[in-house]
Amino acid sequence: MADQLTAHNAEEPATHEMALNRAKAICAAINDRCFFNIGITETVGSLKDLSLAEMLEAKRIVKNKNRSADLENGVRAISLIPDDRLIAAAYTLEHFHADEEESVISVPLGANIKALAVIIIDRPETDSDENEGSSDG
Repeated sequence: MADQLTAHNAEEPATHEMALNRAKAICAAINDRCFFNIGITETVGSLKDLSLAEMLEAKRIVKNKNRSADLENGVRAISLIPDDRLIAAAYTLEHFHADEEESVISVPLGANIKALAVIIIDRPETDSDENEGSSDG
């Protein structure tokens, strides 16, 4: 999948549409961030060097392909597309770095401040982590 994400040719004209396989790989990498958060996957695809515009273009291409997907033996295969909020969050997570002192963005909220920040947290220990140190066989 990583090869599909970085396979963009800088010499292609700006009007050239992104390839469907690249668009699907980008959408999958964005979705990975949500799946990792809820424990469905252990790894996430790379979004390195992708712009927000490329992420949104990928969604548009995959969404259009889903709409035009043909029925085959009564089945229509479609690809999962990320919501715009997930795309924005994935872009923020990829392109902003954790800083102990500052938020990425904030707005006043009455007597408080509503803020978005990127932080680094420790991974929680899993059952397999606890068993690795055990001498029980």
